[in-house]
Amino acid sequence: MINKALQMGLLNLPIPINSSSDFPVVQYADDTLIIMEGDAKQIFFMKALINSFSLSTGLKVNFSKSMMVPINLSEAKLDSLAATFGCSKGSLPFTYLGLPLSIERPKALDFLPLISKCVKRLSGISSFLNLAGRLQMVNAVFSALPTFFMCTLELPKGVIKQIDKFRKHCLWRGSNINPNKMPKAAWKLVCLPKDEGGLGVIDLDKQNMALLSKNLNKFFNKADPPWVGLVWEKHYKNGKLPNHIKKGSFWWRDNLKLLQTFKSFSRPQINSGDSALFWFDSWHGLPLNLSFPELFSFALNKQISVKKVLDCGDVTSLFQLPLSQTAFVQLMNVQQVVDNLVLSDDKDKWTFCWGSDYFAPSKVYRLLIGHSILHPVYKWLWKSCCQPKHKVFFWLLLKDRLSTRNILRRRNLHLDSYTCVLCNSLAEETLEHLFLDCPFSAMCWNIINVVIPLQSSFPDIFSQIKDQLASPFAMNAIILISWAIWNLRNELIFSGVQISLANGKRIFFREELSLLQHRIKPALLPQFLAWIQSLEGS
Repeated sequence: MINKALQMGLLNLPIPINSSSDFPVVQYADDTLIIMEGDAKQIFFMKALINSFSLSTGLKVNFSKSMMVPINLSEAKLDSLAATFGCSKGSLPFTYLGLPLSIERPKALDFLPLISKCVKRLSGISSFLNLAGRLQMVNAVFSALPTFFMCTLELPKGVIKQIDKFRKHCLWRGSNINPNKMPKAAWKLVCLPKDEGGLGVIDLDKQNMALLSKNLNKFFNKADPPWVGLVWEKHYKNGKLPNHIKKGSFWWRDNLKLLQTFKSFSRPQINSGDSALFWFDSWHGLPLNLSFPELFSFALNKQISVKKVLDCGDVTSLFQLPLSQTAFVQLMNVQQVVDNLVLSDDKDKWTFCWGSDYFAPSKVYRLLIGHSILHPVYKWLWKSCCQPKHKVFFWLLLKDRLSTRNILRRRNLHLDSYTCVLCNSLAEETLEHLFLDCPFSAMCWNIINVVIPLQSSFPDIFSQIKDQLASPFAMNAIILISWAIWNLRNELIFSGVQISLANGKRIFFREELSLLQHRIKPALLPQFLAWIQSLEGS
C-alpha cells in the first residue's frame, strides 16, 4: 500500500535514490519503522493509509503506542506533527530491536542494558561450577551476549573492557567480583583458539572486526540491502571508491576503518570494474602499485578505478609526462594488462583467500588471530576423551600455570616452605619436579608402565610417554595420571590425607578411568576395556 501511494505521488521518498524505488520501511515481526519526511501533508496521507489498512483487515491500530522521533525538526513542528498523527513523541537515541538507534555514534551509556545482562549472569550459577564449567559459561553466555551488537555496531573499547572484566571474573573467580584471587593465565593467552595454544575464549575486539567486515563484503559486491545502493549513490558517484579518506555517517566510517583489513584477505574478479581500485587492489595478482612502483609514482590519480582506466582510452593520459626510462618500460607492461582486460555489465565479484566467494566471519576471525606453530600435544589434549575439567587442568599444566609452590613464590606469596610435599628430597616444588622428577610421581607413572626419560622437559616429555604406551588411549592415560598426582598432592596439603600408591591407583582406576568408558566411542570400547585390564594386571 505504501509503495502504491509512492507511485501515485501521494508520498515522497525522504532520500531519493536510483537503486531502489521502495519506500523505506523496516519491519521485523510486529516492530515497524517508517522513515519519512517531516511534513504535515505526508503525515496525513500516511495516517490515512494505515486507517485504510485497518478497515480492510479488521485490525485495530493503536496510534498511542506509536512514537514519532524527529531528525532535524524543531520542537514546535514535532508537536504539530505528533498531534496530527496522534502518537507520542520520542528522541534520539532510542532502542529498536535491542540496538541503540541514532544519527550519532552511541556512547558507552547506551550499552548499559548489555552490561546489566552480564552482571545478572555473573551473579548466577557460576559460583557452583568448576573451572571447566565456568569456561563453558564464558564461551556460551558472556561471549554470546554482545554478538548481536557487534554484528551492527563497533563496540566502544570501554564496553569491551568491561565485558572482558566480567568474563575474567567468571572464569577465575566465579560469581564473586571482588576477591583478591589472581588469574592463572594472561587473558591474551586465554583468548587464543585451542589449536593455537589457548582456551578458545572469543577475542571480542577481533570478533567485532570480523562481524563488521561483512558490511564491506555486501558493499563491494553490491548486494541487495537498500543501504548499499544509498552509500554508493551518495558518496561514490562518478567512479569514486572508498580510500583512506573516511566520509559518511559514523556507522559507515566505522566500517571503513576495516577497509585495508578487508582488502588484505579479498580479491576482486573484474567484470564491470567499478568497485576495484586500479593501483591498490589485487585484481591482477600483486597490486599494480607494488608491481610497477616507478610508473605508479607518475600517476595523476592514484585512486582511480579499473573502469575509469579502461574508459579513458589513452593510458598515457593518466600519467605525469615525461616518464623516466624505467617507468616507460613499466607502462608498456601495464598497457598489455589493460589491453587483455575486457569489461562487462555484470557486477564485480570479490573472492577471499580461503578459496571461496562466500564470506565467513569465522574465517576472518582466524585470520585476525593469526597462526603459530605449536607442539602437537595441544592437539592431542583437546581430542582426548577426558572430561573438560581434566583438559583444562592439563592445559594449565602445559602452560606452567598450576598453583605449585614455585608459582606461589614467583607471585610473592609467603609460605612456610616451598619444598615438595610428596618426597623428602627438600627440592623446590616446581612443575618439572612435581610431575617428572619426584620419586613418588615416578611410582605413579609406573602404574601405566611408563618410565620417565632422563633430562626430559615439558611438553616434549609427553610425546615420549605417548610413544612408550603405543596405545590410542595414551593421551587419556597421561592426563589422568597427572590429575591423580595433583589430587594426591592437594589431599595431603589441604586435608592431611597421607599419600600412598594405593590412593593413586584408586583415583586413576576407580574414580577417573572407569568413568572414561562412558565417553569412549562404542566401536573402541572393547579395546579400551581390554587395555584397562592389561594395566590392572601389570
